[in-house]
Amino acid sequence: METGSRHKSKYKYLDGKPFKEKFTNLLVPNATDSKFVDTNGFFTAMPWKAKGGGQLAIMKVDDYKKFHINDPMLKGHLAPISAFEFNPFVDTFLATASEDGTSMLWNIPIEGLTEDLKEPNATLYGHSKKITHLTFNPTASNVMLTASFDKDIRIWDVSTAKEALHIPDVIGQPTSIEWNYDGSLVAAANKNKSLYILDPRDPSGETHVDKAHNGPKQLKVCWLGSSNKLLTTGTNKQMFKELGVWDTRDLSSPLKIKKDDKILEVVEPFFDDDKNLVFTATKGERRVNMWELADDDEVIHKISSWTGEGCHRGFNLFPKRFVDVYSSEFVRAVRLTEDSCEYVSFGLPSKQGAFVSSLYGQCSSGNNTCDIADWKEGKSAAPDLVDINPDLLSSLQLRTSDGVIVSTNDEEEEKDEVADLAPTESTEDNKANYLRKITKLENRLREVEEAPKEDSEEVKKLRQDNEDLQDKIDELESRISDMDDSHKQREEELQKIIQEKEDEIQRLLQNQTQATYQANDTYQSNEVPQTTDSYQAQDHHQELQDHHQELQDHHQEQQDHHQELQDHHQEQQDYNAEGDNYAGQPAQETYNEQPYDAPVPSDPKDDSDDNEFD
Repeated sequence: METGSRHKSKYKYLDGKPFKEKFTNLLVPNATDSKFVDTNGFFTAMPWKAKGGGQLAIMKVDDYKKFHINDPMLKGHLAPISAFEFNPFVDTFLATASEDGTSMLWNIPIEGLTEDLKEPNATLYGHSKKITHLTFNPTASNVMLTASFDKDIRIWDVSTAKEALHIPDVIGQPTSIEWNYDGSLVAAANKNKSLYILDPRDPSGETHVDKAHNGPKQLKVCWLGSSNKLLTTGTNKQMFKELGVWDTRDLSSPLKIKKDDKILEVVEPFFDDDKNLVFTATKGERRVNMWELADDDEVIHKISSWTGEGCHRGFNLFPKRFVDVYSSEFVRAVRLTEDSCEYVSFGLPSKQGAFVSSLYGQCSSGNNTCDIADWKEGKSAAPDLVDINPDLLSSLQLRTSDGVIVSTNDEEEEKDEVADLAPTESTEDNKANYLRKITKLENRLREVEEAPKEDSEEVKKLRQDNEDLQDKIDELESRISDMDDSHKQREEELQKIIQEKEDEIQRLLQNQTQATYQANDTYQSNEVPQTTDSYQAQDHHQELQDHHQELQDHHQEQQDHHQELQDHHQEQQDYNAEGDNYAGQPAQETYNEQPYDAPVPSDPKDDSDDNEFD
C-alpha cells in the first residue's frame, strides 16, 4: 500500500508469482519503442538478435524450451524488427514492422514453427522511415495502424493488404500510440512530450497538449478502459517517474500527476479494465508496480509491487479471458528479460481450486463487433463482452486465418473437465453433469492404466538401453578425467624443461653480451689517431667481427662439451645397470669432478696473458 495514503484497497495483497517453467537461452536484441513481446494466449512471439535482418521466435504458449541458434525462426525483414502484434480476432495471424519502413503479414502454422518462416502473406509499403508502432483496432476486424518516424500514420486493410487511410504529419515522431476502448479514437505521444487525441477517420478534429511531462524520458499512453480517461507515464525535470491521469474531453490540465521513485528507463503502462488496476513496468528494472484507480482526490493509488529475477526488456498482458479463475488470478503477464521469457500470474492469495465468482466481472470475448467497411463509415461498437468464469476458460478455441475453429487437444480438454468439477451452486443439472464427466474420466483412466501393459517390454528395453548408455557415458567421463590428469602432469614437466632451457639460454646470452661490452671497451681504450686512414678503421672493425665469431664458436664448443658429458653420464648409467663393478666414482660425481676449462680466444688487440673473458 502506498506510504501515507488513506486509501483502503481490497487488492492490497495483490502479488505476482512467476510460472515454474520458462523459455531460456534467448538472444534478445536491444529494446525499441514497442512493448517488445506479445502473446495471444495460444502463441508467444519474442524478438531474436540476429545479423542481416530481423527475426522472431514464435512458440506455442506452453512449449517451454531452451533455445538454440538453429531453432526455427520467423525471418523476412531486411532490417531489425521494431514492432509486432497478433491479430486480436485471428490467433494465427501476426503482423510485423521493421526499421526499413515495411510491414509484413504472416500466417502462423497451427503446430507452431517447425522450420524457418521466410515468406509473408503480404508486404505493406508506404512509410519512408523506421516504423515504431503497429497495433490492431480492438473492435473492428482487418483494421491495423502503423506509425513511423516519417511522422505519418497509416491505416491498413489487412484483408486486402492495401492502405485504407493516410494521416500525414499530425502527431510528429511517435513514442507511443494506442486505440481506445471501442476503436474510435487514438491517443499518441511524441518526442516533444506532447499528447494527442484524434479520430483517424477525421484527424482535423485532433486535440493536444504540449509538454504533458517536463522530464527527458519518453512519454507512454494507456487508455483507462471504457471511461473518457487515459494515463500517461513520463518524468519530471528531477528524473522522478510521473503518472498522469487525464480527461480526454479537456486536456488543458491533468486530473492528477502522481510522482513515483527515480527512473532508469521508459515506463510502460498497462490497464486491467475488470479491476481498474494499472500495471507499470520499467525497462531496465526488475519491479512491476500496481496501482488502483479511485473516485477520490488522489485519483490513483499505488497498492503493491512485485520484483522478479532479471531486468525487464519487454512486458505485456495476456488477453483477460485466459486467466486461471481457480487460483484467483486477475492478470497474466508475459515478461522478457536479458536471456529468458516467463509468464507471471498476478492475483490474491486463495484456496487453490475454488472459483470465487465475486472476484470476476466481464472481459472481451475476442470477437469483432464491426468490420473495416463499417468502421470507415464512422461506426464504432463496444467490445463483445462475456462473463469470466470456468466455462469461458474451457471454451477457448484457436481461430485460424480461414475462419476455422480448431478445438483444443485432448489433454487440455481433460484438464478443463477436471476444473469443471470444482464446487459451484448445487443443482440437479450440475449433479447429472458431474456424473457424466466422472464416468468419462474413469473410462479414460482405465485406458491409461491398461496402455502401459502392452508397451511394457518396449519400455523395459528402452530403460535398459538408457542404463547402458549411461554406463558408457560414465566410463568415457572417467577416461577423460584420467587423460586430463596425465596431460596436466606432462604439461608441468614440459614447462619445467622449457624453463630450464630458457634460463640456460639467458645465462649464455648474458655472458655473450658481457664479452661484447668488454671487447668494445678494449677497442675504445686503444688510441686511434683522428687522422687514421679509413681502410685501417675498416680493418679494425673486421677484427672485431672476427672476435665476435670466435665467441660464438666458443659458445658452440661449450654446448658440444655439455652434450658429451650427458652422453658420458648415460653410458655410466647403462654400465651400472648391467651389474658390472665400475672403478671410480659414480657417474654424477665423475661429472662434477671433471670441470671443463675451455680456452677462450683472446682479443686480437690485447697482448696481455690475462683472459678477461673467462
